[in-house]
Amino acid sequence: MSAEEKNEDPSPPSSYFIGKREDIVKVKRVTKFINGRDVLVLYHNGTFHAMDMRCYHSGGPLQNGDIEEFSGKLCIVCPWHKYKITLLEGEGLYQAVDPSQKVLKPKWASKGIKQRVHLQTQNTTPYDSKSRLPVDVVSVSHSKHVSAFSNFSTNLPASKPAPKAQPAAILEEGIIKAETRPRLGERDDTLPPNYRFPKEPVPVAPVLVENK
Repeated sequence: MSAEEKNEDPSPPSSYFIGKREDIVKVKRVTKFINGRDVLVLYHNGTFHAMDMRCYHSGGPLQNGDIEEFSGKLCIVCPWHKYKITLLEGEGLYQAVDPSQKVLKPKWASKGIKQRVHLQTQNTTPYDSKSRLPVDVVSVSHSKHVSAFSNFSTNLPASKPAPKAQPAAILEEGIIKAETRPRLGERDDTLPPNYRFPKEPVPVAPVLVENK
């Protein structure tokens, strides 16, 4: 085995053990630190769901949020700012109105996929160390939408620094702005040029001389 092969970092596992199915069903919600992020696994109406524990908006603790149904979709409501996130896809929902209508009727609309959700699987281990009987366990694999999030960095163009302006260009730009700037208290779009920049000299008041 070469030195390069020994130095290579092992790839992360495809799935992570969360716990026994019966234990998660009993407590309803479980959080676990997986591969550098906090993951929330919850059990609701006979179905397991898994997503990032922190809300995409401001990092609110979703493990404390209520589960409600909006527009026919089960959502978890962030306890901080009441953001609605679908359990199945991590979709953000909000109420929108059409300003062109006389009567504003809010309708539920989608922001798109906002929250990172994870695939959860259930399988049976060969046996439990105590009872020596088969046990159902719940595992979580990588995010469903990890490719969608990673595409943000690959699709965006590389940032390029703006070219530095030469001193002569800065000086000329400053002269132009100084010449075209209106006087204090006047509006450049309404006052005629003759009023703003009078050509006649300002008369000087005569000097009073005291008679002796």
